[in-house]
Amino acid sequence: MENITIILVNQDNSRMSDICFNAPKGMLSINGQSLIERLCLQFMSFSKYIIIVAGHNIRAFQYLEKTISNVKIIGNIDHNHISNSESLYLGLDEIDEESDSITIVEGDIILSNSAFEKYKNINSSKKFVISNTVLKDKDDKVIYDTLKHIYFLDKCTKKYENNQSVKILGKYLGITTLPFNIINEIKRKLTNNINVAYIDTLQEFLDDSYNTIFLEEKDGCEIDTSDDYYNALTNPNIARIPCRYKFKTDLEFSNNFKKYVGIYDVAGGLMAQHCGFDGLWLGSYQICVSNGIKDDETYNPMIALHLAKKLKKQLVELPVIIDIGSGFFTNYDLANFSDECKNTNVVAVCIDDNKNHRINSMFTYSNRQVLTNEEFQERLHDLRKYLPSNIKIIARTELITIYKEKIDFDILNKRIKSLQTKDVDAILPHYVGNNFEFISNILSKIVSSKPIILIPTGLINIKQRCFYDLGVNLIIYANLDIRSRFNSVNNTYLSIITSGALDDSKKSSLSSPIEIQNYIDSML
Repeated sequence: MENITIILVNQDNSRMSDICFNAPKGMLSINGQSLIERLCLQFMSFSKYIIIVAGHNIRAFQYLEKTISNVKIIGNIDHNHISNSESLYLGLDEIDEESDSITIVEGDIILSNSAFEKYKNINSSKKFVISNTVLKDKDDKVIYDTLKHIYFLDKCTKKYENNQSVKILGKYLGITTLPFNIINEIKRKLTNNINVAYIDTLQEFLDDSYNTIFLEEKDGCEIDTSDDYYNALTNPNIARIPCRYKFKTDLEFSNNFKKYVGIYDVAGGLMAQHCGFDGLWLGSYQICVSNGIKDDETYNPMIALHLAKKLKKQLVELPVIIDIGSGFFTNYDLANFSDECKNTNVVAVCIDDNKNHRINSMFTYSNRQVLTNEEFQERLHDLRKYLPSNIKIIARTELITIYKEKIDFDILNKRIKSLQTKDVDAILPHYVGNNFEFISNILSKIVSSKPIILIPTGLINIKQRCFYDLGVNLIIYANLDIRSRFNSVNNTYLSIITSGALDDSKKSSLSSPIEIQNYIDSML
């Protein structure tokens, strides 16, 4: 049976404004795949082609059209509030060839692989999905009138409680397949109901000839709130979808706010990918601690590069930024590093303006100095000569770290101005303190044509939107991995050594070996 799928991606972000403040819900990531990528990979397996209907957010999805040959992106960038009925009409109007059926999918739906196979394997042009979740007031409930033999949707259930001829089946999950020959009739009705929910029009066509696919909540849900997203991320049934396409992994600075996290092993990378981070930071501090060495001249960025190779081998597809500190001691080392970057997901390196090599930013040094503007430009230019052209350079200045609240802003501004060159792709004004008012004042005064990156070491409790509003394009949670694990592991070991056994309160917080293995398996 031939099918054409229409995915509607103009969902409202208002209930998730803390995390979807500058990108549509469809770009939320699970296991390194966005919601829209997952839906495309699933529904393309039984679709001639897929039409994605967007509104003002159309640019966020256009990369899919370049990656998957049978995907079309349509929409109107001037439409801030396009209704889903209007979206559906635009999608139907785009169809230019016949098929047996059309499938309409809402772009904030997530399905397990087994749930999708269950839907696909019902060979019918009349079917829709119901979730038997706990119903909420806002949910569209699927109600079956046994006397009239029809399905309809309603947000109210109380008025049907004592009606013996009516059954409340569950929540409508936003996936419907209809016969192709009723497209024109649907379009005609949509024109009269353009400002109401599209399902109000579709339900006019539903009767008991339609197949209803019932899914457990663990196999399919709508990402409508942050709690829904959390539940999906922690759901072992939502595994990564096999993919033969290579989605973009470069460091692209656009209106989308990026969130990177520091890791020091493959397990950390898999967890970061699963939890929806945009990329990975291989920083010297975490890697040195995990290898039992000081974060000083003994650190070699090749250690981080070897980890980047392991990450790619283990199917961690997130882009990687490597911290190379103050650079390399010799051009030979730099050339070797640049050559070894091939066949990895390294998209950028970060280099600082410390005059002395390998000085840790979190510690105070009495003789600490930074390069002059001219010296830093020369260091950056030498780096650019050796690095592959596809790897970006992040220039990190330690001026704020050294002078803290006593910094002369004119000196900082001259440093920022000196970095507006072709050798620099982004600027990281490094700050390890916890004075948000101070760094807010600094960021609000910075004038830069280059994207701004921030590592909020002492400000991890500040909402990401606050940084975005201050002009930050990318945020790096640089060392949370090692900080999260250290006390937990240390306390577990101390309990065993000092008590002769693990304390019950600590035992209950441990994951079982099988649970960990199942978690890893779901990410591969």
